[in-house]
Parts: sequence; C-alpha cells; structure tokens
Amino acid sequence: LKSSELSRLWTMGGDRHRDRRRSRSRSTRRRRRSVSSRKNATKPSPQRSRSCSTSGKNASSAADSSAPNAHTVLADVPDLAQLQAESAALRAKNTELVQAQQEMASQLAAVRKENAELRRQLAQTRRAARQVEDIPPRVPEGRADEAEESSDASEPPPEFNAVQICGRMMEVYGAPIPNNIALEKRGHLLDAKMKDFLEVIDRAIQVTDLVSGKTLLKNFQEVQDRYLCVFRESGEKLKAGTTKRFFFEPSPPRRGAPTFCLDFESHEHLVTARPGTRLDGALGLLPPRNQDLLVLYEARDNKLTQMWVAPDREGLGKDRGTGEAVVAHSEIFQKFLEVVKLRLPKYQTHFHNYHEVDSIG
Repeated sequence: LKSSELSRLWTMGGDRHRDRRRSRSRSTRRRRRSVSSRKNATKPSPQRSRSCSTSGKNASSAADSSAPNAHTVLADVPDLAQLQAESAALRAKNTELVQAQQEMASQLAAVRKENAELRRQLAQTRRAARQVEDIPPRVPEGRADEAEESSDASEPPPEFNAVQICGRMMEVYGAPIPNNIALEKRGHLLDAKMKDFLEVIDRAIQVTDLVSGKTLLKNFQEVQDRYLCVFRESGEKLKAGTTKRFFFEPSPPRRGAPTFCLDFESHEHLVTARPGTRLDGALGLLPPRNQDLLVLYEARDNKLTQMWVAPDREGLGKDRGTGEAVVAHSEIFQKFLEVVKLRLPKYQTHFHNYHEVDSIG
C-alpha cells in the first residue's frame, strides 16, 4: 500500500476509536446521573424533614390538649346509680297518679249512682203528688149522702155553640205579635197564642176545599203547622174580621147536637207557605196578601171539628147592600147549605150583617 493510503486508514481508525470512547463516556454519565437522581428522590430533604417534625409536634400537642376534654366529658355523664334512683322516683310518682285517677273514677261512679237514686225518688214524689191531685176530696161520713144529692142536682157543664167558639177563635187569631222585640219574648207570645188558638180545635179536625172536595189539612198536626206559620210570619199586621154570618142550630135545640157557623171573613197581611211545600213555611213563603173567604165551621162538644173553605169571588161579604135574601140565593151559599143539611137535617137559621152594627169610639 502506499503511504498515503496507510495514513488515511490510520487516521480513520483513530477517529472511530475516539468516537467509541466518547459515546461510552456519554452513556456512563447518563447512568450516573439517573442513579444519583434516584438516590436524591429516596433521600428526604431538610425542608420536608422539618415539616414532618413540625406536624408531629402539633399532633402530639393536640393529643395532649384533647386529653383533658375527654376527662371533662366523662365527668359530665351522670352516674348509673343516680339514673336508677331518678327512674324509681318517676315510677313511684306514676303509681300515685294512677291510684288518684282510680279514686276519682270511683267517686264519680258513686256520685252518678246517688244522682240516679235522687232522680228515682223525685219521680216517685211527682207520681204520688199527681195521684193525690186525682183523688177526690174526702167527705165526712155524715155528709156523704148530702154530697151525693148535691152532685146529682148539679147542672151539666156549659155547652158552647159555633158562634161562641168562632168568636173566641177570631179573638185569638187577631192578637198582634210584634216583630221588633226580642226573639225570646216573641217566642213566648207566639207559644201562648198557639195554645189559646188550639184550645178550641178538636184533635180529629179536617179542613176541606168546598169546591173541589180536596182535603187541605188532614189532621190536627197540619192545622197546627199551618197556623203557626201564619202567626209567626204575618206578625202584628195580621188582621181578620167577620162581615156577615149565618148560624145554623138544631130545631128544636138539643144538647150534644152539632151547630154550624158560615162566616164571611176578610183577612189582611196574610202570610202562608208556598203551595206544595211544607206547611210550616220552612221551604218558602208567599208574600203578604189580603184575602176574602167563606168558611163553614162545625162545632161539637165545645170544639171545632170540621171546616169547609171557599174564596169569596163574588164579594158577598164586603158588599154592605147585599142582604140575607141575595146571599141565600147565591150558588156558593147553596153548596154550603148542602153540607149543613147532610149533617143537620132539621135546623133553624140566624143571619147577622155586621156592617150594620154601630161601632163605639
């Protein structure tokens, strides 16, 4: 080989050797740096050691400070013996309350029993008093015959005819009941008026429409409900009067026979229940009105036993100039007369025109 080529080869081999050494040194340095970095990572730093020591001191101080609080909490918990004593005291008090309640219940039962006994004695006393009232007065033996003779000779109780009974009824009917007074006082007046009114009404009374023959009021209760509504709702403005009257009595007169009274009546400010509803007016009322009626009353045993009603469409009652002859020939009067003839075949008639009666004052 030529020297030039040898020198070139030599130089190239040296360069390659240097490059290998340099690469080995670089890899060695890299390994060393990685090992040192791992060692530094595992070795604690002074700042971290200082923070760990500080946290440890704080934890120990906190534990030391919490120790007295735990002792304080344990000291506040009550003793088991004290709790048992308080529980026993509460049980004893509860037992006393139960006993007191039982005693009160027994006393209440005794009071109720005593009250029932007193009521029983009061009822017996009242029954005995009623029996004493029903017993006739004791008559001495020497005067027994005289008492029997006087009782035989005593007159029978008076018997009132239809005119007298109707007069009493109309007097009560027209008694005013003011609306502007206390309800309690007004209720007493209303009760008294109903009591006086029903005294002349028989328990078997019926009110019939003369024209249609329909029964308007079937019994005593319906009559009571109807007139209670009239008296309560009409108030003090309610007025009623009789303008003309026909009185029918048996001929010859005899005791126990019925008498009849046909009245031409005029009513003012009359308030009644709506047709087809309850008679006491609870389901509606008609407005106040004036009404002229013809009413035939049957009286027997001092009571009104039957009533027949018809409207006075011809105005026979209000007409002052219409006398007995004109009224007696009217169609409505003949219908009323048929009812009288069926119940009283032999009768005599009395007519009164109250328009011709002079008023005083």
